[in-house]
Amino acid sequence: MTAPPLEEQDSAVDSGQRQPFSLNASKTEENTRIQKPAFNLNASKFIQGVQQDQIQNPPLSGLAPKFDVSAFQQAPLSGAVQQKALSGSVQRLQLLANYNIELIVDESMSMRRMDCPGGLSRWNWCGMQAGQLAQQLAPFVRNGFTLTTFAGDFQVYEKSSPQHVTELFNTPMFTLGTRMSRPLANRLDNFFARRSTDGKPLLIGVITDGVPAPKREPFLVADLLIETTKRMQNPKDVTVVFFQVGSRDFKGKSFLNYLDNGLMADGARFDIVRNVPMERLQQVGLAQSLVESIQDYAAKNKLGPISTPRVPQ
Repeated sequence: MTAPPLEEQDSAVDSGQRQPFSLNASKTEENTRIQKPAFNLNASKFIQGVQQDQIQNPPLSGLAPKFDVSAFQQAPLSGAVQQKALSGSVQRLQLLANYNIELIVDESMSMRRMDCPGGLSRWNWCGMQAGQLAQQLAPFVRNGFTLTTFAGDFQVYEKSSPQHVTELFNTPMFTLGTRMSRPLANRLDNFFARRSTDGKPLLIGVITDGVPAPKREPFLVADLLIETTKRMQNPKDVTVVFFQVGSRDFKGKSFLNYLDNGLMADGARFDIVRNVPMERLQQVGLAQSLVESIQDYAAKNKLGPISTPRVPQ
């Protein structure tokens, strides 16, 4: 049986909602800005190549198994690398306290595929990474971080603690579509609207398993990031780090590599995007990958050393 076009699949998104869990959760649908795609020849050639055979993974039967907070201490990392990632360098982890940290996680149907280390689904593996991040940040970022889930729509959870992350990942609402531009636009607009509140730059980690859908989404994501650089007053203002989970979507790898390496050629003012491959994320974990990304960004842009804040008493 032939799968329906992506546009038809996207219109069939389930309208069910996860119940908010003891923190500020807001459902946002059509209130984000949709920009006209603006690509030159280089980007257009790439996107056309992606779209030639882009077919969304079919839904899988059943839901991914649940996990509890104790599983965060048994993430699918190995040997000495696991101990390093879980304990971390306190000084390096403190660097993250300089940033307003947000995590955007793909909640589409394909995240149920069980092809991650330890025999876990992509969703559960992401949950363990997000839980580790929440635990490692707790001593330095007392109010937690903002976590946003997305598929055909998106939902924002502010001040997420390790317990909140556990509950969220244990109550998934998998739906069709991978509309990445909407949550990105919402969180970026929120940052620029409140930029003067605390003076901290924004660090967004986006966890996904492939190319955004429907067809115009890759254009919208790239265009949004290019336009974001033109709103920035300082190259330190915004850093966006993409993490691809799963190993089957080579189109996804190509798209994220383009976001990392191709936006400057297409008009971006600053090189704000980093792409962390699954192999590196598996080795060092989410928190350490974010630290490495901001240090790499500072070095490439000659921004000078990043100061380490004092641990709150």
